[in-house]
Amino acid sequence: MAEPVRILMVEDSVFQRKFLRLQLESNGYFVLEAASGAEGELEMRNSQPDAVLLDWDLPDCKGPELLQRWAHDAELRWIPVLMVTSRTDPKDIFYALECGAVDFLRKPAEPVELIARLRTALRIKGLQEQLRELAVRDPLTSLYNRRHFMERIGAEFSRAQRTGSNCSCALLDLDHFKKINDTYGHDMGDLVLQQ
Repeated sequence: MAEPVRILMVEDSVFQRKFLRLQLESNGYFVLEAASGAEGELEMRNSQPDAVLLDWDLPDCKGPELLQRWAHDAELRWIPVLMVTSRTDPKDIFYALECGAVDFLRKPAEPVELIARLRTALRIKGLQEQLRELAVRDPLTSLYNRRHFMERIGAEFSRAQRTGSNCSCALLDLDHFKKINDTYGHDMGDLVLQQ
């Protein structure tokens, strides 16, 4: 059985959290909650939700500040964030989208619109994951390629520093592989690599 889709709400209003929770849970989503930016960021790192509903005005920061931070974080930048706010100025919408939000909903969010926009964000996330997977896998062996290594190494070293744990890296090389290609041809060399 598939795990339920996890949605994080970063919202300081108890009423708004209850309203959003009701809408989300009635559509089969598993809901996580945070009442401040700091709680939201901690929950993002700990649970890696599938999407986030983010309020603009939080007690300890502004939603766009979080968006900008998350957009530069290798672990968090691919999680779609929808701004949910009572702000109506088109400049605010533009700013939120420029900071990294994938969509913008005005409070109180219309339940049908909320679910439709959330499903769209999740569908786009799924397509992006497929494209990223194609971009970081070798087509012959399906092993991760150099691009993936370069993306992950920085994140892994950062995680090791943050948690105080060790981090190591191993490099492997196949000795005399050129002889296989020269003797048996590249098709056989490909088969050897796949095996």
